[in-house]
Amino acid sequence: MRTLKQSTAYDLSVFMTDSADHVTGKTGLTLTITAGKAGAAFASISPTVTERGSGWYSAALTTSHTDTNGDMAFHITGTGADPSDLVVQIRANVLGDTLPASIQSVAAGAITAAAFAANALDAVWSAATRLLTAGTNIVLAKGTGLTGLNDIAAGAAMTLTSGERTAIANEVEAQIIDETDSEKVLTAMTDKIASVNPSLSGLTLAAIASQVRTELTTELARIDASISSRSTYAGADTAGTTTLLARLTSGRAGNLDNLDAAISSLATSAALAAVDAVVDSILADTAALDERVPASPAAVGDVPTAIQVADAWLDRADAIETDLTPRGALRIAAAGAGGDLAGAEPESATITIKNVGNTKVRITAPCDEHGNRTGVTVDAA
Repeated sequence: MRTLKQSTAYDLSVFMTDSADHVTGKTGLTLTITAGKAGAAFASISPTVTERGSGWYSAALTTSHTDTNGDMAFHITGTGADPSDLVVQIRANVLGDTLPASIQSVAAGAITAAAFAANALDAVWSAATRLLTAGTNIVLAKGTGLTGLNDIAAGAAMTLTSGERTAIANEVEAQIIDETDSEKVLTAMTDKIASVNPSLSGLTLAAIASQVRTELTTELARIDASISSRSTYAGADTAGTTTLLARLTSGRAGNLDNLDAAISSLATSAALAAVDAVVDSILADTAALDERVPASPAAVGDVPTAIQVADAWLDRADAIETDLTPRGALRIAAAGAGGDLAGAEPESATITIKNVGNTKVRITAPCDEHGNRTGVTVDAA
């Protein structure tokens, strides 16, 4: 059960399910809310309601809604949704509140032995033995005073069972993540960290980037210095006086000399004769090609265009069959595939097929009583 502080505003989260399947969150509702305070009769209230999505709504309770201590029950409805009923508890003080000044401290001597009823503490200690840490704030005569607190040794620690330790740990965790106390425990922890490390506020992305650049500059300078210190060659031939660049220059010159010598060794009379034979062959082929080129080649304008070449092929005589050009064959094929057909009924003696444009009969075919063609006349023009 949620615990709310008396006369304090609070956003109450409510989940509404679709009445069709009783599972899916219902959206787009106008909520009707009634509430009963401390066992009183239910009455309509009108907090500001904000839809949060997926069937969740937030009802902003005001101080007038939470002004009565005790249980506060809600009945919430909306068209097309299952009713939602929930209970919260209103208290004058909740965990995390500051204690009243009257009980923040206890005057010395305010609590006396006479203030406790006889055997009031027996029930606490009768279940098992407990050890209290001795100190100046615990004054007991050994073997007297409270039953079961004999032989309290100085410095002895309190012994807890595993279940007790678990219960304490769970309660501490619950208090840390308690959402009803405005995260006071977490706020106190972060405030403590900030007080011990006041420089954390300066830990920004820009500051981190600046520091990284500074460190990189320093390390790159060290790398450059290390490379520069190794720029001389300490080989036996130079005794460490020749720079690496000089040796590279010398090596380059030597390699070029070797290349020149290699080329010279290849220029033998036999190799040159073979090259000469290849050149003669090339010249002969060039002369033969020159003879095949007309003395007066056609002008650029005389070269046929792509359309002219295509038309020449389409109108090539007898290219498909006798008296049938490629263009004519294409016209007949197009008519047969997509032209209008007439005379296909059984009683007709002749069928006709027009061109795709439906302007001319391309195919005429007389048929027998079985629909078999007895002759075909085509017009490919």
